[in-house]
Amino acid sequence: MLSLIKSKSDTSYSETPQQKNLRFSFANLDVKNNTVIEVFPPVRCRDFLGDCLYSEETKKYICIYGFRFDPQINKLDKDKTRFILEFPNLETLNLFLINNLLLNSIEEQNNIQKTTFSRIEDTILLSEGDPFWMKAIFLISLYSFLFKVMCYNYINKDNWIETVSKQATNEGGYIRSVGPDRLAFFLQNLRSIIDPYFGVTGYESKIDVCVTYCHHNCGFVATLKNHTEKPMVNKYAQKAMEIYK
Repeated sequence: MLSLIKSKSDTSYSETPQQKNLRFSFANLDVKNNTVIEVFPPVRCRDFLGDCLYSEETKKYICIYGFRFDPQINKLDKDKTRFILEFPNLETLNLFLINNLLLNSIEEQNNIQKTTFSRIEDTILLSEGDPFWMKAIFLISLYSFLFKVMCYNYINKDNWIETVSKQATNEGGYIRSVGPDRLAFFLQNLRSIIDPYFGVTGYESKIDVCVTYCHHNCGFVATLKNHTEKPMVNKYAQKAMEIYK
């Protein structure tokens, strides 16, 4: 079994309340020492994950809502998308693992390597997924969102989008913002959205966007929802509008 090396950073985050207190940290694998290293203290706000990708691509130190990331010090594994996942209790963790088929089905449809999970401690898992999920902020946002919806109980897993969309939860609100049918469509066409590729933000290099803007405007909801303003500046949002008919 891998040993967990926790982050020594002493920080306090400003985060929106969550119905499912699943916490995330990027993780780096040290095969030689049989350890997995927590890159930062786990967060509930998934937008911080996208902030890390922004920081790495721009090579800028970021500090936002108590979260700090220095690309000169904090490095992320690139061979896999690795998370340390901290669950509030064993019941939620076990439900999450039961619902793994939900994620695997989406990965199969998009020709993405299936995510695997390893138990690190009683309520802590290591997830290892395709590096595809780190190619864009909206993808890491969507990927981590799928982890959150895997924490719910379903009578019929095939109808999880409809089930969650009817809930008075953060996750239900996100699905309603995108639209259940739109989300179902995009979950089958993820690679099309990032072709051509415009980096992790989806903005052309000549457009300088700050981390605060990306934190609030580059996640999967902002990218995949039905936009009314024209012309679209974010290329991934633009592509999503074009391919959804």
